[in-house]
Amino acid sequence: MADSFWTRHKRRIAVLAWGTLAVLLGAALFGERSLLRLQQLQDEQHRIEASIEARKRANRELRRELDALRHDPAYQERLAREELGLVRPGEIVYRFPDTPAPSRSPGGADSAPPAPHAGAP
Repeated sequence: MADSFWTRHKRRIAVLAWGTLAVLLGAALFGERSLLRLQQLQDEQHRIEASIEARKRANRELRRELDALRHDPAYQERLAREELGLVRPGEIVYRFPDTPAPSRSPGGADSAPPAPHAGAP
């Protein structure tokens, strides 16, 4: 009798088994807790961890600069000179233009005509 049940419902059982397998496979690949979602979350975790490391490095550099601002007179002086333009009493400051002036070539298009001499006709 068991054999007759199996033979009569073999096709339905196979379709049901394949359907169940397809649903489980779909859920494993595309569901809320799927393998694809797991990969996305791992990628996001790696991006966040990299961002945290970059911020930690920046924080360490800022702490070093703060320590230098508080305790390093040479750094304080350099910063005062560069950022604020301060000088010590008695120092002479020479300022040079950032870009050199254009050179004038004799007789060139950018040169002025010679001035007339006094006493010339």
